[in-house]
Formats: sequence, structure tokens, C-alpha cells
Amino acid sequence: MTATPMDALRVRGTTPGRIAVSSLMLILGSRLALFAMFQMLIAGGLAAAGVRAPWHRSAGWWPIAAALSNILSLAVLWSFTRAEGLPLHVVFGWNGGGMKRDLPLLVGVVLLMGPAALIPNLVLANALFNDSSDALALLVQPIPMWAAVIGLVTFPVTMAVAELPTYYGLILPQLQETWSNRWIALCVVVAWHAAQHMTLPLIFDVRFIAWRFFMFLPLAFLVAAAVQRRRSVLPYLMVVHGLLDTGAAYLVLRSAN
Repeated sequence: MTATPMDALRVRGTTPGRIAVSSLMLILGSRLALFAMFQMLIAGGLAAAGVRAPWHRSAGWWPIAAALSNILSLAVLWSFTRAEGLPLHVVFGWNGGGMKRDLPLLVGVVLLMGPAALIPNLVLANALFNDSSDALALLVQPIPMWAAVIGLVTFPVTMAVAELPTYYGLILPQLQETWSNRWIALCVVVAWHAAQHMTLPLIFDVRFIAWRFFMFLPLAFLVAAAVQRRRSVLPYLMVVHGLLDTGAAYLVLRSAN
């Protein structure tokens, strides 16, 4: 049977109390705030450099804002697990076993991840903007080539190791252990996972914010359900997630100047 974070805590003879759950809830919402915070810092740097419309221009730097947020998220994740005596590899879902028994589920999920990411993206963009290219133009804006190259390298890697372990390696199993209804816990975590994209980047357009939230809900639910079914697929989904994000970062690189 695959070890879970809660199994590791039981070995220590401890259980999460109200403070622990409060900490989990803070971590749950932290990434949404971090994305906005780093975009604000980037906008401040652009303003100091004399760039016109710095907030508008800062939106195109979202791969950099995300990478910086991921690094801080990893620091929080490491600090939290260390304080709880929880091995970090358990949060990553790694148990050292083979993937043979995980393969059927993994293949099915990977085959569904593409449609789950692409279809809501296009359908919602066309519904909200009348043309999906208008939504994409807000998301993919020209930034300096050097920044785009850094984003291409750092964004997918840091996102792969920070995002899914935070939501589904640490927070989800502990909330499900604490709350009486496991599906309510799953829906809460999925909703926050999708919501983080509303500030990546933060553009004050209701259509864009709605698009960023709802387009990720199906994919987030698919990943959460797969990890709930078998935690040992998490490391492989992290790799797939990184590959998908490489494609997004490449679009930014293509538009760089």
C-alpha cells in the first residue's frame, strides 16, 4: 500500500490539529497571492526603468513571476514538511517502486490531459472573447528574449516540482484525513488549484480572469482524482505537467523581442 503524508505523521504519533489545518489553508491560497506579488515587483522594476504602462507590460513576464513563486513555494513546502517530520519524497508521491501497476491509470490520465487542457481553453476563449486569439494575445505578450529564455528553462521545471506536490501531495491527503467528506476536500483543493491561474498573469479583465479559472478546472479535477486513486502516479504526472508547461513557455519565447 502506498504511503501517504498522513501515514508518515502517524508514525510520529501525531495528528493535524486546528493550527495545522489553518497552515494548510494558508498554503492553499499562497500561490495565487505569490503570482500577483511577483508580478507587482516586476511591474515596479519596469516602472523604475521608465517603461510605459508597466502593469500591462508586466503581464507578459508571467513565466518569470511563476518561476520565482515556485521557488518560494518549494521553500515553504520544505520548511513545513521539515517542521512536521514528514519526508519530502512522500509529498512527491515517490515510494521507490516500479510503475507497472500504475501504467494503465497513468496512460489513461495522460491521454485525457491534453483534451482536458485544450478543449476548455478554446471553448471558453471563444465564448468569452468571440475569438480565442484575443485571449491568447493577452496571455502571450512580447518580453525581452533573455527573459523568455530564462522563462523557458525555469518555468516548466519549477512548476513541475512545486505545483502538484503542494496541492495533491501535501494539502489534499491531509485535508481528506481531517475533514469528514473526502470529496469536499478534493473540490476545495481543485478550486484553489484552478484559481491560482487567475493571477498568472493578473489582468484586470473579468473575461480573462474567468477564462483562466474555468479553463483549468477539468484538468485540475482529473489530476486530483488520479492522485486520489493512486498516489504513486504523482511523480509521473509532474513530468507530464512540466512538458505541457514547456509548450506554454515556448509560445512566450516565440513572441519575444
